[in-house]
Amino acid sequence: MTHRRTAILHGGFKPVNGEQKDNTADGNPAPAILYTNGAGANYQNCVVRNNKLVAAANIGQKWANNGGLVSNAVRLIRVDVSNFFAGSGPLPVEIERIFGKSAPDDPVDQVFHYGWPAVATNANGDIVVGSVRTRETIFPEQRASVLFAGDSALRPSVSIRRGLDMAVDGHYHMAGAAADPVTNAVYLAQEYPVSGNRRVHITKMLGTNRPDVIPLSLTAPSTLARGATYSASLTVMNQGDAAMPAFKARLHLSTDDTISAFDASLASFSIRSVAPGETAVVPVSIAIPRTTAAGPYYIGARLDIETSALEHSETNNANPFLRAGRGNIAATVQ
Repeated sequence: MTHRRTAILHGGFKPVNGEQKDNTADGNPAPAILYTNGAGANYQNCVVRNNKLVAAANIGQKWANNGGLVSNAVRLIRVDVSNFFAGSGPLPVEIERIFGKSAPDDPVDQVFHYGWPAVATNANGDIVVGSVRTRETIFPEQRASVLFAGDSALRPSVSIRRGLDMAVDGHYHMAGAAADPVTNAVYLAQEYPVSGNRRVHITKMLGTNRPDVIPLSLTAPSTLARGATYSASLTVMNQGDAAMPAFKARLHLSTDDTISAFDASLASFSIRSVAPGETAVVPVSIAIPRTTAAGPYYIGARLDIETSALEHSETNNANPFLRAGRGNIAATVQ
């Protein structure tokens, strides 16, 4: 295992002790770049994309006109690691930004605390930082800041979530950030409590908007006779962030709880356009073929069978749930 040591943060940074390691043959690998004492910063997480390492940290910062007091702020860096395995010189720091004094809608004479950052970057090179902001007079609030590729400064941060539930028991640690490789969106995850239970708030930043329809629920008789026709009702939801145009769907009868195009067709029908977040209830008439063998079955839907639109996920157009029946309903054919 080769170890190469260097002071890696130069340029606008106070020099920082660090190690640059190649641990690919180590059964217990250490981080590729280890930030140690000297920075006055607590690095929360980092990501590497296109030979660029992007990291965010908690730091203490003295702002002008704040009486010499130190507030919590966020340090964002981008390091060029394209020559990580060549030579032993310092790795260039391309971006250093420290932010957290205030948001555009804050009073000019007030300084806020920003911390617990999570960072991710998409294939375009856009960087999104999620952080938690607070002050003595406000509840903790989740905010997001964006540094677009080619920009020299962060765009003004935007509010994602605020309110009393962010403050209960102090559970407001930023959970993480991740980029979608397909749409170039960046998703931020934030823990918060509700009635003593912890939940995670997911926020999508940037990226392409797409629909995402799923079969939400299905009602039909639990006992079916061969050769008979029955009334059923299918509820679908567009959980995406773009409208779903009118599309075609099909109900199937399957011998197991996984619906596929190879299962017997019970009905084919059209569904109107569905707006983001909207549900649509569709009455369906199903006919049980006379040739169907008696026994236990599942009835389930496949949506957008002719691919009317590109969705966030095509997989969840059928069998959308990780639970018994996968969202399909059990029935018995007699």
